[in-house]
Amino acid sequence: VLEELRRGGLSLPEAGVRRAWESVQWPGRVEVVGRRPCTVFDAAHNVASVRALVETLRESFTARRRILVFATTLEKDVDGMLRVLLPEFDDVVLTRYRNNARAVPVEELARLATAQCTADRTGHWQIASDPATAWQAVHALKPNADDLICVTGSFFLLGQMRKAIEA
Repeated sequence: VLEELRRGGLSLPEAGVRRAWESVQWPGRVEVVGRRPCTVFDAAHNVASVRALVETLRESFTARRRILVFATTLEKDVDGMLRVLLPEFDDVVLTRYRNNARAVPVEELARLATAQCTADRTGHWQIASDPATAWQAVHALKPNADDLICVTGSFFLLGQMRKAIEA
């Protein structure tokens, strides 16, 4: 966009552009909402954005254990997203956001996760009926200060998880 604006004759000083980017806040995109354990919100809701999230987590976040909270929407490639996510996390909490007919039922998420489990990864996930219950499930895993908790799959999920965490 900046290149097009410059080609169109708009003068955009490099220093001003850099200052503007430094002040950008983008909630729901690799947003660190907690520390010790590090808690990251990302609204990745398709296979490409899930791959980008996984790459970012690998490159930028060290963790003793990685915990995922995941929910998404019916019309998404849920199987593809889980195929990318499940091998990256030690513990997984599958959930659904409330009051939205487009949310994938937890039973469907569990079915897809089961289909992808291998002998060495069996049973590393659980289901929770809603975001508040999912947050309780995360705490039942007794995360260490050096762990990473990642909440992803939908902006709907992030909004409801934020409320659950604040409560």
